[in-house]
Amino acid sequence: MSTQSLSWPFSSVTRDGAALTMSAEVVRPDPDSAERILASGVKARLDLPDGEIAAMNAPRAAIDNDAGDMTLSGGVYVETSSGYRFGTEELVAALGRTDLRAETPVSGDAPAGRLTAGSMSLTEGNGAGYLLV
Repeated sequence: MSTQSLSWPFSSVTRDGAALTMSAEVVRPDPDSAERILASGVKARLDLPDGEIAAMNAPRAAIDNDAGDMTLSGGVYVETSSGYRFGTEELVAALGRTDLRAETPVSGDAPAGRLTAGSMSLTEGNGAGYLLV
């Protein structure tokens, strides 16, 4: 099994024009699936067309070409250019559309104060920008 290290780059552009990029310290193929790539020491970034940026850090990630998503795990930290800073155990980013989802509890800081929630999503808002709920 081969391993690639030192800032392996991955990028994808969503149908609405957002750019999803990722780099990792270590990258290797998943021994159980030819369609998955496993990574550790992960930094990811979502640049939305409206100028908003979501930067993410996680100990681990898996890119699944069949599912069309990237799962960040092991304690994910997210910081947005609009002032949100929060953590969650796992975050799934769709590769072909703007869709970030945390189904695990989320806690951190928002521009209006402390943020805690059972889950979180950032999605396209049907022509009305983006929705963070």
